[in-house]
Amino acid sequence: MKRTLLSGALLSTLLITPAYGQELFNLTATVPGETASMSFDNISDIVDAVDNQSLQNILTTYTTVSATNISLDIRGLPTSVTYAANSTTLVFDVPSLHIHEEFTGANRDASQALFEEFLKQNGDGILRSMLQRLAATTAIDPVAGNPNSLMAKMGSSDFGMGTDIGNGQMGKTEPSDNTLSILGLRFGSYSAGPYTQNVYTWPINYTYRFDSDSRKQIILDIPITYIDTEGGKSYAASLGLGFRFPVTDYWSLTPALRVGSAGSIDLGSAAVIYSGSLVSNYNYFWGRNKISIGNMVAEYKAVSVDIGDYSVGYDLTNTMIKNGIGIAVPLKFKIFGKPTSVEADIAHTDFFGDEVFIDHYFDFAVSFGTHGTETELDNVRFGLTYTLGNNSYHGFMINVGYTF
Repeated sequence: MKRTLLSGALLSTLLITPAYGQELFNLTATVPGETASMSFDNISDIVDAVDNQSLQNILTTYTTVSATNISLDIRGLPTSVTYAANSTTLVFDVPSLHIHEEFTGANRDASQALFEEFLKQNGDGILRSMLQRLAATTAIDPVAGNPNSLMAKMGSSDFGMGTDIGNGQMGKTEPSDNTLSILGLRFGSYSAGPYTQNVYTWPINYTYRFDSDSRKQIILDIPITYIDTEGGKSYAASLGLGFRFPVTDYWSLTPALRVGSAGSIDLGSAAVIYSGSLVSNYNYFWGRNKISIGNMVAEYKAVSVDIGDYSVGYDLTNTMIKNGIGIAVPLKFKIFGKPTSVEADIAHTDFFGDEVFIDHYFDFAVSFGTHGTETELDNVRFGLTYTLGNNSYHGFMINVGYTF
């Protein structure tokens, strides 16, 4: 498994532009008189397909002395592994990244082993530079570079911990309850060039309020995310801890620390990200209506993950600036005896620092449901969010959340 993940990490990072099709990974193998093509939805299968046994299964006329050309389309990047006739030398080429390496063993299996050993000895620098390029050139990377990546999701969670935007609360003061919990479910579908991502998120949030002043809060936030990208699966989770305190009756600040991890055997990516953030929230009341203004600055650092003899890491440092405004309006009817409201929000996110593919995007959201009051926080809300980013990125998310 370790070999598969790290070999996959090398190949999956060889990305410049997306392919114009839904297949994530494609292979065309040629020997004199025969050509065969295959497509895959995960990096492990295409890596396995280039060894001698697999080539003999793909090409009926292949032998260990055949002149062989294996063209790999790794999410859009032309890459090749070749052998000359009667040669054991493995030639690995990625022309657009100026990578050309040759490995000669006693036989082709030995040459493949030399290639793997080369990755062990030099993989840290090679993988790091390629992973950075991936985040800068693809909208489907699970770690960074798009609104559904771990880095962006951590930023959205930090922003949510510190603002009232979208949380359904209407009162001017917080009730005296010592604890507040939030459970929810979110589903989103996003278009990233020729690819479609289906994203499932389970937000979990717990807040402890101080007896002396319920506006002072310690917040624990644990979102869990699963993403399906054309059959390729990735997973992410983070743990955030924040302290929200009032500056005035209407203005609060929330400093927070967070650590998150994302990984995908299918896409060949893995990383850990650490972050620190500061969120400002200002509430303005206009009659029975509530306007919330949120502003955030955060720093995110992606670090290496050691897996066996390899070190996989993006080594990215980015600053996120997020600004948003929401207006909540109470409605005249009740559901199950509880007051209701509708809320409309807009937020803009900007990334600065190391290059990422989607470096700015807007979220437009509307939600409806019951809302908390000065004496009772329980509420259920349903929402819809539309995201629009640069490089033609767009998608929607529907969500339901229960606060108790």
